[in-house]
Amino acid sequence: MPHPADDPVLFDEEFLADPHSAYARLRERGPVHRARTPDGAPVWLVIR
Repeated sequence: MPHPADDPVLFDEEFLADPHSAYARLRERGPVHRARTPDGAPVWLVIR
């Protein structure tokens, strides 16, 4: 499993600038991802 520092940060400026591309990249990698909120809290992101 990737290191937490490699987890995508949800809703940061880069993510919000182009959320469609961000979600597309995540979908290519699989349906479930560890991620972090902008304040660093770990979360699970489930996408299809």
